[in-house]
Amino acid sequence: MRQRKKSRLPMYVYNKGGFLWFERRGYPAKKFRVQDATSADFFVEYARIMSDGGRPEHVFSKRNFSNLVDSYIQSKRYRKLAASTRDDYDKCLKFFKSAFDHILPKNMKRRDVLRMRDANSDRMRFANYTVQVIRVLFEHAIDLDWCEYNPAKGVELLKSSVPPRRPWPQHLIDAFREAADGRTLLMFELLLSTSQRIKDVLEQKGIKQIWLSKQLGKSYNMVNSYVQNRRQPSIECLYEIAEILKIEVKELLKEREIK
Repeated sequence: MRQRKKSRLPMYVYNKGGFLWFERRGYPAKKFRVQDATSADFFVEYARIMSDGGRPEHVFSKRNFSNLVDSYIQSKRYRKLAASTRDDYDKCLKFFKSAFDHILPKNMKRRDVLRMRDANSDRMRFANYTVQVIRVLFEHAIDLDWCEYNPAKGVELLKSSVPPRRPWPQHLIDAFREAADGRTLLMFELLLSTSQRIKDVLEQKGIKQIWLSKQLGKSYNMVNSYVQNRRQPSIECLYEIAEILKIEVKELLKEREIK
């Protein structure tokens, strides 16, 4: 297909030798993966390049795994992660740098990902998280044109063979409540609970989640995750919420129904 003339190409896009490139003064040139300037995929790629603010990327002389990690940490995708998620990612990224270091991403195979997962099977949560994070990392490598496919795509996560825990019988729950007090009892009630009543209390008091988020110094999304029971706040956070709402901490807990 004949490419469109330069005047009809988007800003900073040039046809050089029959190939489309993104070029901007003071920035490294980038060859488009999608070469059809009339396709939707081309404009998706163009938008992704432009959405990073046109900031210059560090040019790595060696396309090894250690540099891939460094490149990813500089990317907008990494910067958009929540702080808690970024902490979890950092543990995996540190592991990747020590485990793979000078290995080239383009030489990595699916079997290497499986070996990595299985080598950490004694820490199942970490093993599964390494698979999920390296999958994202390979997508970044593809964007950089450092490799052509994602060997971690489709790799299954480990499943626990431990039978599910059975709930405490009511007589043991009553006995523990009689014996425990203070923070120990609060921890017990929190673990026994399936959800908090934060949403109910806010509605009763006519308080908006955005107001509570400002009082806590947390993002609206974090407070909303508490309200929707997608995330459990820490005990310290529960005490702080109770103090802000002027209620007892127990009022924020909803007891599990014992069958």
